[in-house]
Amino acid sequence: MKTYSDIRKELNVSDATISNWIKTGVIPRCSGDDGFDSKTYDSIIKEIRQTQNKLHHRANRQGNYSDSCCSTIAFSEKSRLIIKKLRDVFDNDSYSLSNIVCIVSIIILERENFIKCRIGIKNLNINSKNKVFTAFLNAWLKEFDDSAASLYRRLIIFDFPDNELDFIGALYESLRTVSDKSIFGAYYTPAILTKGIELPENASVIDPCAGTGTMLLSILSLKHNPSKIVLRDIDKTALRIAKINFVLFFKSVSQLVNTEVCDILQPTEKKRKKFDFIITNPPYGAKFTAERKKELICDFPNLATSESFSIALYQSLQMIKKTGKIYFILPESILYVATHVNIRKQIFSKQNSVKIIHYAKAFKGVMSPIIRIEIQKSGANFIVERNGVELEFSHLTNQKNQYRPPFVTTVEEVVMLEKIQACSSFTLEGKCKFGIGVVTGNNQKHLITDLSLAKNNTEAIYTGKELQKFIFKENKYYIEYNPKILQQTAPLKQYRAPKICYRFISDSLVACLDENGKLILNSINFFYPNSSHISPKAICAFLNSSVATFIYQKMFNSTKVLRSHIEMIPIPNSFYQNTKKLEDIYNRGASGENVVDELNKLCYLLYNL
Repeated sequence: MKTYSDIRKELNVSDATISNWIKTGVIPRCSGDDGFDSKTYDSIIKEIRQTQNKLHHRANRQGNYSDSCCSTIAFSEKSRLIIKKLRDVFDNDSYSLSNIVCIVSIIILERENFIKCRIGIKNLNINSKNKVFTAFLNAWLKEFDDSAASLYRRLIIFDFPDNELDFIGALYESLRTVSDKSIFGAYYTPAILTKGIELPENASVIDPCAGTGTMLLSILSLKHNPSKIVLRDIDKTALRIAKINFVLFFKSVSQLVNTEVCDILQPTEKKRKKFDFIITNPPYGAKFTAERKKELICDFPNLATSESFSIALYQSLQMIKKTGKIYFILPESILYVATHVNIRKQIFSKQNSVKIIHYAKAFKGVMSPIIRIEIQKSGANFIVERNGVELEFSHLTNQKNQYRPPFVTTVEEVVMLEKIQACSSFTLEGKCKFGIGVVTGNNQKHLITDLSLAKNNTEAIYTGKELQKFIFKENKYYIEYNPKILQQTAPLKQYRAPKICYRFISDSLVACLDENGKLILNSINFFYPNSSHISPKAICAFLNSSVATFIYQKMFNSTKVLRSHIEMIPIPNSFYQNTKKLEDIYNRGASGENVVDELNKLCYLLYNL
């Protein structure tokens, strides 16, 4: 008999997802130790694969191999074709990925005259001018099961490129599965993200998440001393490639870079030595078990997060010299998501100078826009660069917004935001109760558009599309409200009470006061003041103003209107003296009158803008 656990494992989903599917009827209930016979189980799996769109997206992302065309390392069409042929060798024979990478590396090193290779019946023996490098390569060869010579003979016919910055790394990345890279957050660094970084020739440099070393390879010059470079990573094969890459780059085996298999997420990570420069692209979204997440939060209580890149940056701040500089490639989310507030507090302290350069989406499989953050442990400058335009801010601007840097693009926007934050104000934090719209778990199953199919207890339900400023448009859907069969709901009395509804997925603020107890889907959330001093109509009108949207966009840079955003918007104290005017504007707006210009003019005056 098959169980819920078998479904979870086969579809690679969480226990919470299984529970939601049971509750919403996607999976039938079974009691006690009962399970599903093979026919029923196959039917359940087939039905889920056909109906759960998110599952399809997940499966597509975790396919067998990443297309070599999609490698984040740039390489030529010749290299692309060779990698495709090597993939055939990898797929059709018993060689491991490490085996193939090893022999390709040896062949390239031999052709460049850095090593001499003696081939036997089953094994190879390597020699070079550097005993340490010789021992390194021979130790790698010992991992073969008497097949090194045969693989060497098979691959020696390939015309490997001699002018690619990291062909071996491109091969390694291309032959790894997408799910493998996703688990470890391993995506290599495009050269554009390192443009403009310059390092003194005698500086000590570390990349604590080096991979195959491509980030530093795109920055260093031939004048640098390899012995002052440290590369660390948890991926032993990637570090082996890195050591070879640096031999090829410096065209010598006399001095080697230092490579260390090391996990920067470990509290005991080697951080005693201080460096002049720390440059890295840490893992993003590495997948951890629930137990591992708890361990990380316990190990780094000052951060209160298990996100790998926050921990990597925290560790690096401990390793940098007082006169040193840090360069990190990071997802833009670190600047705005609430869970990263503690690491932001350390980044944007008065003791640091910080520059942030914004890029677009730079990595395959990573949806977040990318930034490069530069930190120096001296001074107190704060600069943001977008599209080549630099803007400077005060640290006070960040401190009033959970250390988020403002998402502004012009000097005029900087001045306006600073005036808003300098205004005497209050927030809604602690002054309101919040609730969520109905989460059905299966809209196709629970939402009705044809009233002829409706039951007696079916009623209208509204989505974010129907929610407009001041009014609701006519609903498109109906629902049988039964919390027992719906995935998540607020208490019914909260829906029935007067409430301020706002769009959840939106790049602007859109709000409407519901005094008729409407049901709403989770594309709408709601709140209501618990203080008689705050007028619901006045607050609703204020949120519909252009200045409120400006604050939301520039302070939070989000397309999801979160409770924390509503609670943190600085509302000028003059709001109270203008409550009647705002209520009047709201009433006329709800009656269909165009009050936009009048509302915006009043709200700008509230901030003395």
